Amino acid sequence: MKRDSYHIGHLMENLKPTVTVQAGEHLQFEARLATQLIERWGMVMGKPGGEDSAGRAKIDIMPVDELVTRACDAAQQAAAAFRVRGWVLELPSFEEAAEVSAKLADKYEEEIEERRKKRKP
Repeated sequence: MKRDSYHIGHLMENLKPTVTVQAGEHLQFEARLATQLIERWGMVMGKPGGEDSAGRAKIDIMPVDELVTRACDAAQQAAAAFRVRGWVLELPSFEEAAEVSAKLADKYEEEIEERRKKRKP
């Protein structure tokens, strides 16, 4: 599991310090869909609440502490399943992205220089 990273810098327009968070992982479509299904139906939970005066079953809403535990357990299990299925895409940190960007910039500069040399008689 790759953790999120952050970069402290400034915005070009106003030079105010900013903190930018770079996600360490990105959920693929299937994982995002599963997450939405969990959001919509996974937390609608009741528990037996006895019977009303007519003898019909009553359902009580799950207490908040139980709901939070259920949500955390569901999220943990879903995240593990997403990783097993390969639905999580690892993203580069700022440092890794900067390193790749610098290499590409160097390569681009070398190509430009080669083109200039070829043009000169």
